[in-house]
Order: sequence, then C-alpha cells, then structure tokens
Amino acid sequence: MRQVSPICDTSPSAGYAVPRQPAVGVTQRFGSKLRFLRKSKSMTQLQMAIYLGIDRSYISDLERGRKSISLPMMEVVALGFGLSLSDLLRDI
Repeated sequence: MRQVSPICDTSPSAGYAVPRQPAVGVTQRFGSKLRFLRKSKSMTQLQMAIYLGIDRSYISDLERGRKSISLPMMEVVALGFGLSLSDLLRDI
C-alpha cells in the first residue's frame, strides 16, 4: 500500500500533489490572530480601519476568515502594530 504525505495527496488519479485542507484554515488562524492583536490594543474594528486606512468590513471579513489577506496588506497590518511580517505570522 502506498504511503500518503499528511499534507499532500499524491495519488495516481490526481497526477500531481494536491494540498490537503487543514482542520482550521490559515485564513481563519490569521483572522483569529488579527482579532487578538486588535483587542490587545483595545481597538474597535472601526478604529483599526481608520488607523490602518482600510475598510472596516474588510477587517471583519479577515477576522472571520471569509477573505484572505494580500502580502502588501499584511505588511500594512504588521507595521501598524509595530511587528515584522515574521512576528505577525508566528504561530499561525
């Protein structure tokens, strides 16, 4: 029997490695971290939106894992919270 990698399905029917979905997706984990950072600064979504210059509904969607964040926007968030990108992504 062929062994399957825990993160990829390399079955012959797939023809290539197909990433498996983790139990909790990276967008949800990033959203949780974003919510934690925002609340640790005692900010509302509106205050954070004004401070970072982004839409409040976008922050809401990020926090709920409904939208993914782009790398340039991730840098805006990291700099806004005084973090490096690696610190922002740590433990996600």
